[in-house]
Amino acid sequence: MSKTDKEKAYLYDLYIAPTWRNTYDTIFNEQVGLPKEGRVLVVNCGTGGHSIEIAAAMGDKGDVTAVSEHEERLELGRAKAQVQKLSNVSFELGEPPTLDYDDEAFDVVIADASMMMLAYDIEELTNEMIRVAKPGATIVLQIATRGSFDEFFSIYWEALHECGLEEFSQDVESLITERMTVSDAEAMLKHVGVKKLKTVQKKQEFLYDSAEQFLTSPIIEDVFFDTWMEVLPDSDTANRVRQSIARIIDRERKGHKFDVSIKATVIWGQKE
Repeated sequence: MSKTDKEKAYLYDLYIAPTWRNTYDTIFNEQVGLPKEGRVLVVNCGTGGHSIEIAAAMGDKGDVTAVSEHEERLELGRAKAQVQKLSNVSFELGEPPTLDYDDEAFDVVIADASMMMLAYDIEELTNEMIRVAKPGATIVLQIATRGSFDEFFSIYWEALHECGLEEFSQDVESLITERMTVSDAEAMLKHVGVKKLKTVQKKQEFLYDSAEQFLTSPIIEDVFFDTWMEVLPDSDTANRVRQSIARIIDRERKGHKFDVSIKATVIWGQKE
């Protein structure tokens, strides 16, 4: 049975935010630092935990606009803000990478592009971030760079071979190479006018007791897996490959946990 959007929002809040999202938020807090004042825009805000943390830190010296395309996640963010009695954070529905805000409106622009799959979407988002940022504003981009999920993709290739579908190996390769390298992302930000760049990358590991636990985890099932399978011609083929992936994971684990990692990367600087 497929999940409702509300169920996915709760699963995001319970399982994705405390692991995946917290990795990026921790890097931000430790390396960039929480803003002390001004207008802050948080793009792809999830269920609002970090937006609320920023708003609480600024108090009456600033405000936060948190935007997402998922209304159900925004509802959870609003509820959290209400519990904390915060009036300086608002949660707004939008459709990133497009940002429906005036030019030069924000002192800090933070965007979580870690779940965006296509480089051109991230590039469009970066252009929009620059547009809505004031001169001298802090620009922060969060992405999962090249090398993320390599453990999975090696098994994906093996499953294609096992299923006699080697002709799709190049398509799987494109899923890997589409993801930006750190140098690609830095060059992109420099090109649009971000100076004094700094970058921090952290390897974040996710451990699973079985193939089924991995394949049904919210971060895989609700975010990435269907996109990874889109290179295959139809749902029957995708199901066959999924079954092969599960067999290979459990066969190769030999009683150990299945380890998948991402390269969590935060890049920041100032708009010229």
